[in-house]
Order: sequence, then C-alpha cells, then structure tokens
Amino acid sequence: MKKKTKILLVAAVSIALVILFGNKGFMDAYRSYKEIGKKSEMIEHARYSLDSLQTEYIHLKQDTSYIEQIAREKLGMAGKNELIIKFVEEE
Repeated sequence: MKKKTKILLVAAVSIALVILFGNKGFMDAYRSYKEIGKKSEMIEHARYSLDSLQTEYIHLKQDTSYIEQIAREKLGMAGKNELIIKFVEEE
C-alpha cells in the first residue's frame, strides 16, 4: 500500500475509535440513553406510589368506615361490644 493510504487508514480508524469510545462518544451516549430509561421507570414507579399514597390519605382523612377497617385488619382492634377470637395452629 502507498504511504498516503496507510496514513489515511490509520487516521480513519483513529477517528472511528474516538467517535465510538472517546469522551462523549457514541458508547457514552448509549450508556446515558440506557440510564435515562432506568430513571424514567423509577419515576413512573414513584408516581404510581405517590398516587396510591394520596388515595390512601384521602380515605384516611374522610372515610370513617375505611379507618375502622384498617384498625380491625392491621391493628387487631375491635368495636364496642365485640370480642376478638384468634385461632392458633397447634405445633
């Protein structure tokens, strides 16, 4: 090969490597794209959780029957003149 062709080939390969793997190159952009996708999923999950918590807050603030249900299920509380019976499995 001629000297000019070799120099041109080395220069082209060098430029391609810099474009692909260099600082702010294609691979860095691809990694950033993937990271944005992950962050977007996390944001969507956080929004879903926020919506659920806001709904729960509204129920707890306004719905006395919901508060009573939560007190019974999660806290094991009973109403007036009620008796709680717990069944325990024998070992």
